[in-house]
Amino acid sequence: MTMKHNQTIKCNACGASSVTKNKTTELLECQYCGSVMRHSEPVVIKQSKTKLSAIMISLPLIVVVLMVIFWVAFKNMRVNTPVEHYFPDGTTQVDHQKNIVPLAKPFVAETVDASKTPYAELLQIKSQVKGETANKGLYWIFSVKNSSQVQDNQVTLNRPGVVVSLFDKEGKRLAEQSGWSALHTLAPTEETEVLVFLPESPDGVESIEINTLASAPNQFSQKQELLQVTDFSVNEKNGAFEIIGDVKNSNDYPVKYTRVLAVARNQAGEPIGLGNAFATIKNLNASETSGFKIRVGTFLKGQPDHWTLWAQGQK
Repeated sequence: MTMKHNQTIKCNACGASSVTKNKTTELLECQYCGSVMRHSEPVVIKQSKTKLSAIMISLPLIVVVLMVIFWVAFKNMRVNTPVEHYFPDGTTQVDHQKNIVPLAKPFVAETVDASKTPYAELLQIKSQVKGETANKGLYWIFSVKNSSQVQDNQVTLNRPGVVVSLFDKEGKRLAEQSGWSALHTLAPTEETEVLVFLPESPDGVESIEINTLASAPNQFSQKQELLQVTDFSVNEKNGAFEIIGDVKNSNDYPVKYTRVLAVARNQAGEPIGLGNAFATIKNLNASETSGFKIRVGTFLKGQPDHWTLWAQGQK
């Protein structure tokens, strides 16, 4: 058997690759263990490029597997991330599961301080409810009133809102979140609703402080035009409420960004749920009508006794 320089013959006894040809017997002899083999016995021939070829074939497969793993992980992350919708008045709504569950742990203290912002002392909190969303976020729904009296001090409040601060038992501030009314201005004695939503509730909360927010109107205050909700119906579906109706621009001029707001109320008339949506036709000419659909379920605490709907646009 002729041995080529690029072949390696292994010993059948010990597996060593130190097999050479014996000059006297014409047999193959292992230099490691001394075993002798005939030419006709099978030998193991190993190509020098075998390992390199295997690596070149396996590398693309490994890359493809890693890409699939990263793609699946990224897709799951996107599915579990809430989607936030921002409206022109600065409010935020987050879409997630519509199950409303009660708070697992009541807070031991909840105080109201309405003296930290200009004109805030004129904005009075009339009622409030607190709830928890399916993803463990906290929300508050407030009814606020401009307490300035017409006969005493007539002050129209700009950007009425509420800020909620959460503290631990040592008084350290753990979280803070603000919310503003959909009404940009609040006339004397008028009331409106404010939603404050905290997407993530911190651990160790022992007390809550609630402050009102308001300022005086200025030349930059955005004028809002009130519109007329002419008809609506309410249907309950899967633990949420779907409100469908019509809104009309009863003014003699066109408006844009038409938006309808729905307020769920208990028997006492206090707001316990909020929802809003743009009309199907956002820009309405004078006397023009559009349909709308609002879904209320995320920010809803309890079963509504009745609903209040109102609409607005910009001139």
